[in-house]
Amino acid sequence: MNCYLCGDENLNVIRQKLRYDISRNVLRCGNCGVVYLQPREESLEDYYCEDYRKKHSPILGEALSSREIFEYHLPFQGPRVERLRPVLTSSSRVLDIGCSAGHFLHSIREQVHEVVGAEFNKSDAAFVNEELGIKTYTEPLVETDLPKEHFDIITMFHVLEHIDDPITFLETTRSYLKPGGHIYVEVPNLQDAMLSLYEVKEYADFWFREPHIFYFSAQTLSAVLEKSGYSGRIQTAQRYSLLNHLSWQLTRGPQKTMDDAMRSPALIRSETAPPEVCDDLNEWFRRVDQEYRALVEKHGMGDSLFFLGQPQNRDSAGCSSREGVALGSRRLALR
Repeated sequence: MNCYLCGDENLNVIRQKLRYDISRNVLRCGNCGVVYLQPREESLEDYYCEDYRKKHSPILGEALSSREIFEYHLPFQGPRVERLRPVLTSSSRVLDIGCSAGHFLHSIREQVHEVVGAEFNKSDAAFVNEELGIKTYTEPLVETDLPKEHFDIITMFHVLEHIDDPITFLETTRSYLKPGGHIYVEVPNLQDAMLSLYEVKEYADFWFREPHIFYFSAQTLSAVLEKSGYSGRIQTAQRYSLLNHLSWQLTRGPQKTMDDAMRSPALIRSETAPPEVCDDLNEWFRRVDQEYRALVEKHGMGDSLFFLGQPQNRDSAGCSSREGVALGSRRLALR
């Protein structure tokens, strides 16, 4: 078997277990460093439509409705909107691939001309279509009636890691961008501080999971994007709080909810302590949390990588064209 990215034969098994004690080899290429699950023949569309939400939810062990998912994720869209602020205009047409319950599109809809979603989960897509009033497709892009070169911005938040052929996926996606358009890609970071700095084994056991086929570092994400014909800048974002990192090190397990793990933490919640003391200490801890996140990001160890860029000139991209291939082998990701 050869490496997906560089074709080298030097593939090493670095793990044999995923979250929930699922047996699956995780491979690392000894030449280019890309990490991914050992391939196997399977169709994930039914899994994403039916089983994914039961195992992977903002509240561990609880399958939430589309409305609940929307309400959980909506408060955390601000940083994403700010990262895209330089390219968002009142005339922008935006496509979000793997739009989930539409929380990001809802966050920007008043700032742009058009928002469109693509989402395999039919209940989520129905919610976005019917409750939010945002046109959302449940088919791969190549099976929709969307025109080519239509969008100014295409986003995918924690989607690319779910795709079995990310280069083809990105090549196909770029045909829907207008000339001069932008793409935004966000994925989990293999150099996450909990993996590369603190080396918490239980975190690694939780972090590697069945729906994530690829595990990107900044270097391997850059290589995939370059092969797909894009240029731009990769940075890291630390979404999870200092309290979450401390909790992992002390309890060796995750917090119950995404809200607990990501929200700016309050150190004191007492209803009887003097309010001025609570306010002062909580404000101090919020500053510490912000400084911690900034330091982690500065050193490239944020929990997520994000890329904002544009297609290169086709003659200089240096990648082979695979036009006509179905988008991501019908494997749109959910989040």
